[in-house]
Amino acid sequence: QASKQGREYEQAVQFLLRAEGWTIEDIRAVVAGAEIDIIAIDPQGIRWWIECKGSHRGKTPGAKRGDTAKKAVGVAAYLSTLPDRQHYMLITSHLPKEDSIAGRMLNGGVPETMDVSEAWKPE
Repeated sequence: QASKQGREYEQAVQFLLRAEGWTIEDIRAVVAGAEIDIIAIDPQGIRWWIECKGSHRGKTPGAKRGDTAKKAVGVAAYLSTLPDRQHYMLITSHLPKEDSIAGRMLNGGVPETMDVSEAWKPE
């Protein structure tokens, strides 16, 4: 069920990106051993590596889960060490509370090249 929701969320994010003028270059690409959900070019021509975390069921959807936030921060930190690094964005259905461990990780532990956005929050 979780992987089905994840795929549906990725497809919704792709749709929203295209609607905003982004170009999807690749999906589920492997970059230096790390899987990137979406590689896209924004309307200004900047390439982004995008991680999608979204769901509409469960007590801790999206990036509210500590392990989800930890993975995103870890992948962002690893990718930021690459010589050809790109901007990295986490797009999630649900941001964690700022004072939660997941919120503190996303607010304080991310490299400069990482952006965290909440989009398409299914209710």
